[in-house]
Order: sequence, then C-alpha cells, then structure tokens
Amino acid sequence: MGYILTGAGMMIGNFLYTLLPQLPFYLTIALTVPILLLIVFRITEPSAEERKY
Repeated sequence: MGYILTGAGMMIGNFLYTLLPQLPFYLTIALTVPILLLIVFRITEPSAEERKY
C-alpha cells in the first residue's frame, strides 16, 4: 500500500509542478501547520504508570 501511495503522490506532485513549479512546495508548507497542530493537541504523553521501563 505504501508503494501505491508513494506513486500517487509523485504523480500528483508532477501534475502540480507542471501547473506552477512552486505549488508543491507551497502546498507542503501549508499542510505542515494543520498536521503539526494535530500532533501537538491529539497525541498525549503517556503517564508514569504507562511508561514502565
């Protein structure tokens, strides 16, 4: 599944690059912010009881 998604991402990136060469890079920067917010607010640090080394 990973190879299929990688190939699809390459094709979409190539299509966006043909429209405007900067577009894939701007899109990546724009998508980084919501992904970062999801990581910060949705992933919790395990408590001391759950961390048992």
